[in-house]
Amino acid sequence: MLQAISHQTGTTYPEPQTGDLWIVEEPFWRSDKIKTAKESQVAVLLVGASVALDKEVEFLGVDAILGEDLDPDEILHWVQQKQKERSKLRKGLKRGVIVAFAGLLPTGGGVGKDTLVINTAAWLTAQGKSVAVVDLDPFGTLKDRLKVETMLSVDVWEERFMEVPLKPEMVKTALVHVKNLKFWLLPASTRNEMQPDAVIRHLGQWLPQAFDVVIWNLGSGIAGTSFFAALHQAEHIFLVGTGDRAKFKAYQRTMEDYRSSVDVEPKIILNKVYEKDSPQFFEEEFRQSVFAYAMEDRHVFEITEQGKAAALEQSKRPFGVAVQKIGRDILGETEEVKPKKGGFRFW
Repeated sequence: MLQAISHQTGTTYPEPQTGDLWIVEEPFWRSDKIKTAKESQVAVLLVGASVALDKEVEFLGVDAILGEDLDPDEILHWVQQKQKERSKLRKGLKRGVIVAFAGLLPTGGGVGKDTLVINTAAWLTAQGKSVAVVDLDPFGTLKDRLKVETMLSVDVWEERFMEVPLKPEMVKTALVHVKNLKFWLLPASTRNEMQPDAVIRHLGQWLPQAFDVVIWNLGSGIAGTSFFAALHQAEHIFLVGTGDRAKFKAYQRTMEDYRSSVDVEPKIILNKVYEKDSPQFFEEEFRQSVFAYAMEDRHVFEITEQGKAAALEQSKRPFGVAVQKIGRDILGETEEVKPKKGGFRFW
C-alpha cells in the first residue's frame, strides 16, 4: 500500500519530529506517546478494528480509521493529504542548518579537525549567526581546548532533556556559552562513549530550532550507527585529512565508503598541507575533488590556544581563507576570498 511513499516501520515509537506522519496500529496505541507527538506537531492516524478508542481519539485530536474492513486507499489518501500540509508546516518552522565535521580515517587523529570546527563556528558567529557546536567525538576535547568550566555534556542532555516537553527557548540552557568566541558548546561525553541514535535524533530535532547553524564534531572515520545517524541529518559534510601523500589512497577508499552510505556529497578538506602541490596531486592522481586546503601551523595553534580565532585574526592567510570558504558554503554563498599575495609561504 505504502510502497510508493518513503516510510519506516517498527514496533517502538520514534522520536517525534515536527511534520512527521505516524500511522499507529491499535495494539501499539499509547496515549502518553501520542500526546507528546501532538505537542511536537506530528500528524497521527490510528488504524484498527475496535471502535472503543473513539472518545480518546477525539480527546487527543488525532485521526482514526477504525472498523473491521479497513480501506487501504483511505489510508493512502490520508498520507497524501498530510504530506501537503507538512510542507507548509515545515516552511513556517525555524530550522537551522546542520553541518558535520569528521576525520577521513579511523586513525585520523591530529588532522586539525577541532581547530577547523572552532574557527568555522567563530567565523559564522562573526557573520551574525547563532551557532551551536556539539562534540560527538567519544574522546572529544573541545571543552578543554576552549577552557570551558561546566558540568554540561551530551550525557546530561540524554539524562535531563530527552523525557521533558522541550521548547526552542529552553534548548540553550543545555549548552554552555563560549563567551570569547560567542558560540555555544555541548561538550563531549564524560564516559568516552558514542551517543545512542535516539539522542542524536533528538539533538537534531531541537537544536536547529534554536540555532542558525548546528555543527556536529564527529570522530575520525566511519564508526557505527550513531555516527551515521549524525551524518544523515547533515546538510553539509566536511571530511578532514592532511596533506600526507602516503594516506591519499586510503582517503580515496574512505570517500567511496561515505558516498555509498550518505545522501549528501561529502567535501574533502586537506589541512596541514606543507607541500603546495599536494592538493593538486590528490585531485589528479585519485580523481577526488578537494574543496579546500588549509595550513594549520604553529601560529594558528597558538592563536587558538589563546582563545581567539585565527580565521578572524589572519583572514587573508591560507587557513583563514579555507575557513571562510567553508563558512560561505554553509551559508549558501559563493564569493571566495583570495589568499594574501606574499603573505604566506609553504614549507
